[in-house]
Amino acid sequence: MGNTALMDRIKESGLSQEAIAAALNISRVTLNQKLNGRSGFKVSEVKQLKETLNLTNDQVYAIFFD
Repeated sequence: MGNTALMDRIKESGLSQEAIAAALNISRVTLNQKLNGRSGFKVSEVKQLKETLNLTNDQVYAIFFD
């Protein structure tokens, strides 16, 4: 199962998946694997996503830990 909340937040941000992948220093393919639940996000990636997407702590918790 994919992370639809995160995908929605990326769309709302107006950033492309390529831009998000670049911010995480990973390929777009790797980002898609993470978004689709085939692999997990590292703590450093979650921190970078929080900054890049201007996520609140509550949003981070809801997206990654609920």
